[in-house]
Amino acid sequence: MSPLALAALFLACPQEPEAKSVPVTSPAPQAPKAPQREPNVGIDPTEAIVPWNSPARTRATTNDGTDEAASLEELSRAVSSGWTAEVHGYLRTSYLVADDPTAATDVDGFSFDALRLFVRAQAGDWRFHAAIRGDRGPDLQPYGEANSSAILRMPEMWAMHDFAEDFQFRVGRFRTPLLSSSMMEENGMVLYSRSFMGRLWERDRYQAGVQIDGQIGEFRGWAAIQNGEDQIGENLAFTLKGQWDIVGGGTSQQLQGARNAPEHLAVTIGGAMHYDALDDNYSAQVVEARMTLDRWYLGYEGVDLGQGLFDSLSNSLITSYMVTDDLELALGFESVDRVGSGNMWRAGATYYLEGEFAKVQAVYNDSHLDGPVFDGDSFLIGVTVAF
Repeated sequence: MSPLALAALFLACPQEPEAKSVPVTSPAPQAPKAPQREPNVGIDPTEAIVPWNSPARTRATTNDGTDEAASLEELSRAVSSGWTAEVHGYLRTSYLVADDPTAATDVDGFSFDALRLFVRAQAGDWRFHAAIRGDRGPDLQPYGEANSSAILRMPEMWAMHDFAEDFQFRVGRFRTPLLSSSMMEENGMVLYSRSFMGRLWERDRYQAGVQIDGQIGEFRGWAAIQNGEDQIGENLAFTLKGQWDIVGGGTSQQLQGARNAPEHLAVTIGGAMHYDALDDNYSAQVVEARMTLDRWYLGYEGVDLGQGLFDSLSNSLITSYMVTDDLELALGFESVDRVGSGNMWRAGATYYLEGEFAKVQAVYNDSHLDGPVFDGDSFLIGVTVAF
């Protein structure tokens, strides 16, 4: 556990001056975690496990009113019950300078961009997940607005059952498994924010439904049925997604960029399709590819909106290079075809203060987009802190 996670746990469980300490034996070594199947489950760069049956949670009160740790026998019974839980999340804020020719005034100030709080529990073969998300607002702009306030919502609530080896069944409200950049968390973005299409498919794509996902060797797959754009289930939406780690065991499912990538070549390719029975305009097809080679990363996503091929094609290409173990430089280009068209260049640098738990990012954005989206230049210095 990182120093930031330990600090958060200490603050959450203060000790009384008269508290008695009870020695607790070191936990037994844990087996390696299973391969990552999808973001938000299992391996997570923001992970800070806080089991409900840990000494910090299971405390007793003595007759004189002072707290003392529960006995080892009580802890043993709690652990044997099979229930564990974890709480973690991250916070993002930035200083933004933007020049939008379509805006009445330029933007210059601090922006609160995101708060994420995840609560997860596990009992036997069942996993439970809930997420509270605070966002700067329901827009598609590349970055926040100075002095903007966040909107708190709870879009994710689901239960997952491991019904076979490397296969899971999920039920509840979850993100549509279409685009990898929309499925990843923002704290894994190498240019601070998602691509334009990544924001589009993350923003409103938390829908109720059922899903089966799993892995066979180098292949991973997702199949979901959700309520779709009408949100009431009268017209359902269907999503199929597949990925193939064709070289070197594939690339990360959690992070963009080359950080912690193996020295050898690793390549993952994939495709997906989404069909919404309400309207063809809400359907989409996706192709994507990612590769890492030592300190170098290259990723591509192509999104074709509409049921027909090449109705509205948008592309995103991002590359990055680890200059040192803590400094990563990145460059991105996007061509957008949705409610207008245009392109966007982004260049940035990421300095990792504490691995994935704390980092500072500087990003320059040059947008030339038609329609109700940002058009102009902006510069951002963003800070992400996870716990």
